[in-house]
Amino acid sequence: ADPAQRVTRLASRCSAALAALVQRTATERVEDGVRVVDIRPAFRFLSERGTDAVSPHDLHTQLFRLGALQCDPACAAPSDYVLREPGRGSVAPSATLAWIERAAVERLFGEVFGPSALQRALDSRDGSREAGTVEEDWALAARPAFDFGQFARWAMPLSPRLAEVRERLKRAIRRQAMRGGGLFDPKLVFARLDADGSGSIDAAELRSALGPDVLAQLSPTDLGTLIQSMDSNGDGQIELRELVQLLFEAGED
Repeated sequence: ADPAQRVTRLASRCSAALAALVQRTATERVEDGVRVVDIRPAFRFLSERGTDAVSPHDLHTQLFRLGALQCDPACAAPSDYVLREPGRGSVAPSATLAWIERAAVERLFGEVFGPSALQRALDSRDGSREAGTVEEDWALAARPAFDFGQFARWAMPLSPRLAEVRERLKRAIRRQAMRGGGLFDPKLVFARLDADGSGSIDAAELRSALGPDVLAQLSPTDLGTLIQSMDSNGDGQIELRELVQLLFEAGED
């Protein structure tokens, strides 16, 4: 088969393996009246180093351990995790299985990390983007890694209705964060939302921020999914840096 077709098929198989991991390890819990389908166990499995982010090499390693891949990524250094996209004329018909597997993992990683986020990482690197350096993009993008919020949005995609609620919440917070003189101060609105002064926004405080009209449209599970989509470190709370991350998302407005 054509190498590009093999990459596509293997990326689909890896995606299915990742979805099965989420389904197998997910648990349910109720916090402050919010029903949360907790997918943190799957994320913790992928982030074997115990960090708040999963790199392409982490993803490859754990997919190998799940049996979705045949080539041990430990045979290659993380710095070797740089491949050209199929179809760019850089792949010989005799491409090795190791190349096919790494390309498939990067295809899946891009889906979770998000195309717009990846493009921003690539565009922000120093120097001009010269022709013939495609294979360096991942390394020069400061080794991108996806966080829990990105993983949650991939594993439990927001419905159009929930996505609209998320955008409405973002716009409302932005309006509240504008101070006199046009100054933008997220800390001010965060302090308002963090009613108990704990340093994070919990489910009850988020409910208060959404208001009764929006809440009437949401089930307890909807609210839990919404929180996870904003929660980059998976602790079930929204911290200031996560609120700022939400407000400055690009490519989603």
